[in-house]
Amino acid sequence: MHDHSVSIIIPCYNEEENIFRCLRSLERLDYPTHLLQVILVDNGSQDRSLEIAKKHSVQVFEKKGGTIGSVRNYGANIAEGNILAFVDADCVVEQNWIMSFLKYFKNENNRVGITGGPLRVPLEGNLIQRAWFSHRKENFIGQVEYVGSANLIISRALFKEVGGFDEKITSGEDFDLCSRIKATGYKVISDYRIVSYHYGYPSNTGEFIKREIWHGKGMIVDFKEPLKSKPLMLSILYLFLNIIIVYSQCR
Repeated sequence: MHDHSVSIIIPCYNEEENIFRCLRSLERLDYPTHLLQVILVDNGSQDRSLEIAKKHSVQVFEKKGGTIGSVRNYGANIAEGNILAFVDADCVVEQNWIMSFLKYFKNENNRVGITGGPLRVPLEGNLIQRAWFSHRKENFIGQVEYVGSANLIISRALFKEVGGFDEKITSGEDFDLCSRIKATGYKVISDYRIVSYHYGYPSNTGEFIKREIWHGKGMIVDFKEPLKSKPLMLSILYLFLNIIIVYSQCR
């Protein structure tokens, strides 16, 4: 594919409630179709996800088992585009999504390795979902520790250079990838204009706590020396801060 061709990679597992919404938003993207490739990698769904996906303009592959990082890597290995854009099956992107991040890859001298934006709560989200992220800075553009893999964009060449996602960890693969990218001298940029709405956010505090614990467990690098694991410490801190914020907003 040509310069600034984009391959969108979607990992999927039992997303029959969301996959139509996701793929429909990708079909509406304001970008030439000959420069666009959409890849869905299914990780053994037991519902109608594959049946629904095959009715859309998307290349569908199956990779059963393995971590979410291995599923994303599988899609990246198939990708033909010069730019890899990762989005989750329970997300919806805005029509100008590609154009909003393309500028970061037109100038190689800017040393931007990864960009993306924080996932947004859908307009119809409930009070808990909205309160969850009420503490985030609005209209933020700048360097960050990491960009979440559900809205993460990177050049294919750089992704391959650093070896892609770590397939041994069950979560926190985005933090790990961003850390390795920064270690090579590239910047990780978050831009609020790169918009993706996440329909998979927990709708109650019980689901919220379970989700954050799952993230934290996946980011544990060494149980014997937890204080030396930056990902683990950040995950624990993030969990408790969000619990406090959610409860204070919902009182």
